[in-house]
Amino acid sequence: MARNGFGGDAKKQLKGVDFQVERISRRGFLQTIGYRDDKNHFNDLELSLIGDFQVQNTALAISACLQHASNRGKVLSEQSVKSGLISTCWEGRMEVVSR
Repeated sequence: MARNGFGGDAKKQLKGVDFQVERISRRGFLQTIGYRDDKNHFNDLELSLIGDFQVQNTALAISACLQHASNRGKVLSEQSVKSGLISTCWEGRMEVVSR
């Protein structure tokens, strides 16, 4: 079971599917995480959203997308997940506007 690096247990469950997330590093406003479930293991996923809670939110979003794809007989590639995460932005909320 992964530790999330900020005092909590990172093991979660979505509709009977266990998944884990771990923050690997944080550099400035970029976080790198690892995600694992029974069928997938993604390393070095770069997350452009800031905030410790975004690691947990991202794991839930990945799990939901993987489940949705599976229910439709499709495969969600690691590259698609990486591309989606790095391009995700939430303008005006938790956004750095100057430094």
